Amino acid sequence: MAEHLGPGGHLKRLIDWFDDKPCQGCESHAAEMDRNGPAWCRENISLIDSWLHAGAWERKWWVPRRFFYPLILLAISRAEARQP
Repeated sequence: MAEHLGPGGHLKRLIDWFDDKPCQGCESHAAEMDRNGPAWCRENISLIDSWLHAGAWERKWWVPRRFFYPLILLAISRAEARQP
């Protein structure tokens, strides 16, 4: 049986695909997203983007605000499609 991932788990996989360096807070943010579910993530997409933006700056990725919106929405959609 395939592992069920929430939106945070899917987002972490997408981010890890780009860069395998550990980040501060990634695990706890992913867990919070999973715990709160897809609807909460959609309502709080700006907050999630700010987490990712802060992490990007730590990694010296110079990206604009809302850069991560498409990845966040993809992660949410993947979690919704695989809900039991």
